[in-house]
Amino acid sequence: MPTRPPLAQRFHDILRLLVRESLARDRMLCTEAGLSPTQWEALDLIWERGAAGMNELAEELRLSQSTLTRIVDLLERKGLARRRPARDDRRRVEAILTARGEELYLQVQDRLQAACREVLSSLPLDRRQSAYEAIHSLARATQQWVDRRRSLPRTAQPPTGRP
Repeated sequence: MPTRPPLAQRFHDILRLLVRESLARDRMLCTEAGLSPTQWEALDLIWERGAAGMNELAEELRLSQSTLTRIVDLLERKGLARRRPARDDRRRVEAILTARGEELYLQVQDRLQAACREVLSSLPLDRRQSAYEAIHSLARATQQWVDRRRSLPRTAQPPTGRP
């Protein structure tokens, strides 16, 4: 009888599968709405913030300034976002959604939520809340690990095992 991989390996494998399939679902829904996944992430972050500075957007999305500029340019050409001087510092530029961008955002969010409801419906009713709580706890623990790791000086970070 083959031995089961260690729990940490199984945990990593199942999370990787969940992330991969969730991203595939999101990509499909974004593409149907005429957006790339990166455009959707930018739209989502601008929605969340109400107005987002270009530097902050680039940092949060882990994109170079030039890549973010191209993405916001595309969103502007599609009529989904626009740039404006920041209210607190007119030297800064921030992106905001247009009415059309807000409408598209809500449509995509509705589709994402419908997909999640469909997936949740495959779980027995009495396990749905506990599944949510477990995933929420794992997400927070992972976020805390990433935050701790980011706060280490680069030279103090443990090796990754890759050259």
